[in-house]
Amino acid sequence: MKVVTPLSNMDNYIPLVEAGADEFFCGILPFEWLDKYNVTMPLNRREYLLDNCNICTMSSVRILKKMIETYKVNVKVTLNSLYYIKEQYPLILNLIKMLQDCGINTFIIADVALVCYLREKNIDCNIHLSGECGALNHYTLDFFEPLNIERFIFPGKESIDNIRTSIEQFKTGEKKEFESFILNDWCMFLGAFCNTVHCDEIPHSCHLPTKTVRIDKNSTKYKDIYHVLKLRNQLASKTNIVDKRSYYNLSKRRADTYNFAEKGCGICKMHKLMRCGITHIKLVGRGHNLDMVKRDLEFLKKGIDIMNTASNSEEFEEKIKLNIFNNKCPTTCFYN
Repeated sequence: MKVVTPLSNMDNYIPLVEAGADEFFCGILPFEWLDKYNVTMPLNRREYLLDNCNICTMSSVRILKKMIETYKVNVKVTLNSLYYIKEQYPLILNLIKMLQDCGINTFIIADVALVCYLREKNIDCNIHLSGECGALNHYTLDFFEPLNIERFIFPGKESIDNIRTSIEQFKTGEKKEFESFILNDWCMFLGAFCNTVHCDEIPHSCHLPTKTVRIDKNSTKYKDIYHVLKLRNQLASKTNIVDKRSYYNLSKRRADTYNFAEKGCGICKMHKLMRCGITHIKLVGRGHNLDMVKRDLEFLKKGIDIMNTASNSEEFEEKIKLNIFNNKCPTTCFYN
């Protein structure tokens, strides 16, 4: 099992490689795109400029290429918008070709039409189906199979049972890679159905004061989502529209003020995810302070070491709770 690590700027590449990153994902946000479409038509759904969330120039990408050639840890680029308009496809195609010239050939894509467009243009690139696309079951995986998807990324709120069933019933003759979120993905919404704009100017909709309740508190229907509702209300009670900037400006927070797993955690379920067929786990954190990402990565690598010595999932969970959380497991698990 490998850890997919956020790369907020090229200066973080070497320190995170040395910390144990197996693979990187990053956003590319050319100024030409911002000048034409601003933040209302996102390229990768993280249109931040005040924080380090994206690589913004091709000169930076060319420097990154040299690092990749030296350290052999690949970088993939996010194109996470749920859709693009027709005139944008040639621009994205040109961007992808420039990135390929710089040695980057893997792209995380959410827009179904863009995937089809690239295949129709015979673009020889690796495509990872974004968690924002909403691979909710094996029917989704079967639908995308003819488009030669190298890796499927499950949404952050997908249950372990559903992940297992999706992989087991996936009708493919090839060995595929599967990725799931493991840390810091505590947003209350499913990305495939979220149209909020993530930018410097306005708060995310997940930070608006809300409370979700059941109409019939005695009902036992859909019991699998009750835990998600509880987490959703926890998040809503901790943040609001007023303090969004100070809370979410994680690039400027000192690492010693950050509590591991405070923004969502699934580390104790790594063993179960591996048995389901998950090959990669995603550490969310574009825009986070470098020391915070290194700290998260350190704990995840420690968890993988523990997983390699545990004989079963129950033993692994006990060891994780003891060695990482001192038997004080956080209440932010999104796989329960």
